[in-house]
Amino acid sequence: MKKTGHEKTEYTLSTWMTDLSHIIAPLKVNIMSLPSTHNAGMDKKATSGIEEGWIACQNDTFLFQLSNGIRVFDIRLKHAIEGIFFSHNGWTSTRTISKLIADCNHFFNVDYASKKNEIIILNFHDFEKFTEQDYSEVFFQLINGFSGKNSAVKILPRAASDLTHAQILTDYPGCNIIIAGNQFGIHTECWNNIPHYWIGQDTPSLAELDMFIERHIKPTHKNDLWSLQVVKYSNTYGPENLAGYINIKFQPYQNTIINSNIINVDFFEKSLLVDYCIQANIYKGERALDKIPPTTPVFRHANWIRPWHTCFVSFEESTDNFTVTHNIYTIDDGEEQRLENQHSAVQNLELNLAPDTLYTLKVYGVDFAGNYSPPLTQTLTTFDEPTDDKKPLTPLITATQRIGKFGCAMYWGEGQTVDCYEAYIYGEGDIDEGKPIREPLLSKFVSRWAGGTMFENLPDYNAYQMAVRAVNSYGTYGISEQAFSYARIPATPDPSRP
Repeated sequence: MKKTGHEKTEYTLSTWMTDLSHIIAPLKVNIMSLPSTHNAGMDKKATSGIEEGWIACQNDTFLFQLSNGIRVFDIRLKHAIEGIFFSHNGWTSTRTISKLIADCNHFFNVDYASKKNEIIILNFHDFEKFTEQDYSEVFFQLINGFSGKNSAVKILPRAASDLTHAQILTDYPGCNIIIAGNQFGIHTECWNNIPHYWIGQDTPSLAELDMFIERHIKPTHKNDLWSLQVVKYSNTYGPENLAGYINIKFQPYQNTIINSNIINVDFFEKSLLVDYCIQANIYKGERALDKIPPTTPVFRHANWIRPWHTCFVSFEESTDNFTVTHNIYTIDDGEEQRLENQHSAVQNLELNLAPDTLYTLKVYGVDFAGNYSPPLTQTLTTFDEPTDDKKPLTPLITATQRIGKFGCAMYWGEGQTVDCYEAYIYGEGDIDEGKPIREPLLSKFVSRWAGGTMFENLPDYNAYQMAVRAVNSYGTYGISEQAFSYARIPATPDPSRP
């Protein structure tokens, strides 16, 4: 019996979802932290011989895994000569789909009342050498085994994928099995494929595995189930026991486990992963039940672009944003607008506002339980197009120079209220009465302290027109530009001619 510092949080590993139903009630399945067995059907009791260390990823049966708190099976199958078996890297065990179904039914048959709220996810991942008939055969076995006359439980349909745990218990009583995999076709009984995030190599260092995990838990809220593979191999004995690493990396209340959904591991019972996942779900459930809101988003900056009343606002998401599913914003406390979570630490919002107006923007983070964060409040001021006295003065071109066959230079006098210069090369006749009528051949930005620039790799030997304009920021927003100053550079003789 496990106990935490909160009341009514006692549970046993075999019945933890039922024991804690009152706490995890507001959690959707894709919000939970769920312990999973990598290559669930490749256990040492179903493999033998010298290859055991290379092909076995678990120590004991499906029933053992369920009884010790596992709620997701990573399933990989192969069509062999004798039939369809669980497999790993081409090797097979003696486990079959019928054995999986029998163990799940046996688990629920023994005192169903104590397990009535458990949800088991069958995550179909690999199908080696399968035919269309093989897919049909496996699907038929699942349907018959989990909704037929001899089954203890029924299949939870895809329609429940957006429901909370409490809603599932109310709307689909007796439905305890999720089948996930698009390979069976579009059926109401099947949920979407569960994406696996794997480092992509068998023998990474722990430092590399660490960086991989940190990268993939940053998109903190995904709309569907997803799996993080925390596995590695050794060159001498195959799948490694990573209990020590897991016990440190996935400690309760750390972002690593809070932000994860399905955590897929080898030899699960050697670590504390199951207990840690349960503690994470208690934490998430209590936050939702206690209406603890996310933290306030943090304003970073607002960038204005022409015509001076289009604004891009950037803000930092809530620090505990594993719960944040979207953001809500208002302008002057008006109608609420929804902004979907962009799954990054910095979120961006585009606003189109009236010119020369003062606005109050408020942004709220909203969690899966509907709790609003305290608002980020920011004043935004739009303005009209800058007048001429606020624009930078046109720099005066003082000299031009042809440099060899393929280069040229231009020099100009110092401008005023300038942040940088933009220099261009135009073809002969591409500037008419001080305005470009065609796109430039070449262009570059030049430092505000530069008095000139040089272009290389001119496209041919013709005459050119060079232009420069000053660019500045109006206050701290936007960009103001001035007309071109330009000059003609004479052509250079074609060197191929005598």
